[in-house]
Order: sequence, then C-alpha cells, then structure tokens
Amino acid sequence: RLLSSLHNFVCAEVCLTGRIKSTQDGVEWLKWTYLYRRLRRNPSFYECDASDDKTIQVFLETLSRKVLVELDEAGVVEVDGDEVSSATLGSVAAYYYLDYRTTSEASINVDDFEAEVLDATQRRREALAVAFLCAAREFDELPVRHNEDIENSE
Repeated sequence: RLLSSLHNFVCAEVCLTGRIKSTQDGVEWLKWTYLYRRLRRNPSFYECDASDDKTIQVFLETLSRKVLVELDEAGVVEVDGDEVSSATLGSVAAYYYLDYRTTSEASINVDDFEAEVLDATQRRREALAVAFLCAAREFDELPVRHNEDIENSE
C-alpha cells in the first residue's frame, strides 16, 4: 500500500519535515518503512530481482530517484543533481494532505480557469469554480452510495 502513496509520503518528508534532502536520504527513509521489511521477504512481489543487500540497495536507489524525479516534474519538489528541496506546491500539498497531483494540476489549470472566468456570467463562473474544485483527485476516494452511480451518470 505504501507504493501507491509513496509520492505523497516522500513529498511530505521533503516539504514538511525536511528529512529527505537527497536521493540517498530517500533510500535511508525507505529502509525504515514496512515496505523495506516486505521487500526483503518477498522481492518478486515488488519486481525486485533478489533479496540480497546489493540488489535491494540498487532497487531502493532506483525507486527513490524515480519518485523524486516524478515529484520534480510535477513541480512539488525541486531536484538539482542529487539534492532535493521543497517547492511551494509541495508544501501546500503536504500541509493540507492533498495529493501532489492535485496541486500540480491545479497550478496548470488555474491560468485557463482565470481566462475563462473573466468573460463569464455569474452563473457560469460558479459552475466553473465547482468544476475546478471537483477535478481534485481527493474526490476519487469518496465512495458512492448504493445506486447513486446510476443517478450520477444521468
């Protein structure tokens, strides 16, 4: 389960706590997780070739680098060589428990949103604001009540 949320955890460790300042810090942080314990027991589940120390170290370095690069591409952290630092979008995401992609996508869409809102009627502005907020990934996690999915699709 950590792998599915790893980007958000790493973002928080970079932006809020400051524990991760490099790829190697990311590796060391991963070694304190349950993922690391499971990886040693069942490496094939995580698509790691073996459970020896060297192979796991390479796997963790690759994973750490990949996550940090993807966070950098999303604009939530800044990677400079092997060093990592917080970006404003990452701090906002971590502080408010938002998915890192929510802040990244919102920052990209806000210019389009602003341009469209300027020429819209009041009713259209409200509809655009609601649509903008509903695009947040956090709403993907809300369960739909029984038979409500049929009503929503209409």
